[in-house]
Order: sequence, then structure tokens, then C-alpha cells
Amino acid sequence: MRLVANRWQCDFEKMPQSYAIDFALKRRDKLWCFAEVRTKNHKFGDFPDVFCNLKKLNQANQFREQGLDTFFIVSWSCGKIAYTKLNNPDKVEISGRATENCRNAEDREPLGHWLIQRFQEVHV
Repeated sequence: MRLVANRWQCDFEKMPQSYAIDFALKRRDKLWCFAEVRTKNHKFGDFPDVFCNLKKLNQANQFREQGLDTFFIVSWSCGKIAYTKLNNPDKVEISGRATENCRNAEDREPLGHWLIQRFQEVHV
């Protein structure tokens, strides 16, 4: 998050666990937007999309109603960092870990999927 915040010339603050979204971003001490952050253990392009649970999307929608965007920021193992707005997923479905790999019932949930073509690279 620090690399992106430096590039975007803003400060960031970790949100409390009671919020679904990871960070609040500020410019000149004024709330600017929010960010949901993911770190992937595979290279950009290995999979066609990135997913996020609908609870986070719903929180982002609430923030947007207040005029504040939420960005979905992803870093991949190849070093690429990219973002898209956390809204209007390309697909919504019940998914998660493959059924045979589920640790418990919470490993499968409603998820929004965003195609990686929608992500814009952050040049840090």
C-alpha cells in the first residue's frame, strides 16, 4: 500500500476490522477514497480475473453513495501492481476454494469477479 500511496501522493490509514474495506486514503488530511488490497501468489495473466467478496463490494457501494470511490488494488508475484474501481463486477457467483479443498463453509461465498483487462498498472 505504501508504494501506491507514494505514487498517488496520498496518506493511508488502516480501517478498523468492523469495516469490510482495508484502507482509507487521504490527501491534505481530507478523506479522498478507500482501497481494498490483494496480494496474489501468481503472475499477472495466469488467471483471467480477480475476485472479491460481495460484502466488500457492498461497503464500496455505500462509500460511493457518499461521493467516495473505492479502488481494488492488486499486486501479483511478478511485481505488477494494478487497480480498478471496486464496482460493477464482470460476473457474480458463489465460488471460492474448490469443493474438495474447502476448509469450512466460509471458503465458498458470493464473489464478484473483475477481468484483469480492467486493471490499470500503477508505475511505482
